[in-house]
Amino acid sequence: MQKLFKIGLFLGLLFLSVACQPKVNIAFDGYLEPYIGDTIPYSLASHEEPSNKVLIFLPPSLDTVSFEETDLYKNIYRNGYDILCIYKAPAKGVLFYPRKNLDFKGQHVQNANNLIQHLKNSKKINPKANFSVMGLGMGSYMVPLISATQNADTSIFINGSPFSTFLTYERICDGEIPLTEARAGYIKQKFDIDSLSTFKVKVDAVKTDHPEMFTLGKYTNMFWLSYHANFFIEEYQNLAGKAVWVFYDDYPLNNVSDLSYLKVLESTRRNATVDFINLPGSGYFKGEEWESLEESLLKFFPSN
Repeated sequence: MQKLFKIGLFLGLLFLSVACQPKVNIAFDGYLEPYIGDTIPYSLASHEEPSNKVLIFLPPSLDTVSFEETDLYKNIYRNGYDILCIYKAPAKGVLFYPRKNLDFKGQHVQNANNLIQHLKNSKKINPKANFSVMGLGMGSYMVPLISATQNADTSIFINGSPFSTFLTYERICDGEIPLTEARAGYIKQKFDIDSLSTFKVKVDAVKTDHPEMFTLGKYTNMFWLSYHANFFIEEYQNLAGKAVWVFYDDYPLNNVSDLSYLKVLESTRRNATVDFINLPGSGYFKGEEWESLEESLLKFFPSN
C-alpha cells in the first residue's frame, strides 16, 4: 500500500511539474520588406514581456525546418529566451522569378537584419536584449554578419565550414575530397545525379552559365556563387564573443582537413572563445539528432 502511495505521489508531482512549465507562445507572421516589396516569413516565440535574451535561428538557405517542434526549442524558451526563426518566402507562381532573383547571400543578410530592426522598433523583441545567433547548414554562413550587426555574445554554427558548400562540391569533383558512398548519396538526393562526371559538368558550368540560370539544382548560379565568394573567413576572423561549432560525424560534407583549418583560423580571433562539438549521426536532423543537439547546446542558453 505504501509503495502504491509513493508511486501515486511521484506521478502527481511529475504531472504538476509538466503542468507548471510555461507554454510556448509562438506566432507565425510575415514582415513586408519595402525594399524588395515582398514578405519575409518568420516565427517568434515570445514571453509576456519581451525577454532580455533572444535567440535568432537561421535554417538551411532560410528554408523551413522543424526547429519549433523540438525539445531544444522549447527548453531554450523555458530558460527565458525569446526565439526568432527567419525564413524566406517560397518562390511560387508569378513570384517565382522575382524571388529567385533575390535569393543570394547579401540579400538574405539584409532581409534578416531589416526584419530584426523592424521587430525591435515595434517592441516585439527587446532592442537591448543579449542576442545569440544559430545557423544550420547554409544558414551558418550568415551567422558572422548577423552576429556583428546585433552584437551577439554567442554564435553557433551547425554543419558549417570555413569553406563554401560550392567549393566543397568543386573539391569533390577534382578528387581533393573522396567521393564516399555517403557523398554520392547526398549528390543523388540533392541533385538527382548518379555519376561524378555529370556532377562535375554541372558544377563547372555554374561559373560560366548565366547567373540567373538553374544549372545546379533548385538554386540559381548567383545563389551558389554568392555564398562561394562570401568572404566568410574574413567575417569569422572579425567575429566577437563565443563561437560554437557542431559537427556530425557522418555528415557528407564534413571533411577532417576543414576542421584542422578552422582551428588555425580560430587562433586569429582576438578576445574570443570557441567550443568544438562532435556528435554521432548524419546531420539530417531526424529525431535522435535533435536530442543529441539539445544535450550539447542547452548549456549555452542558461536560465539565469
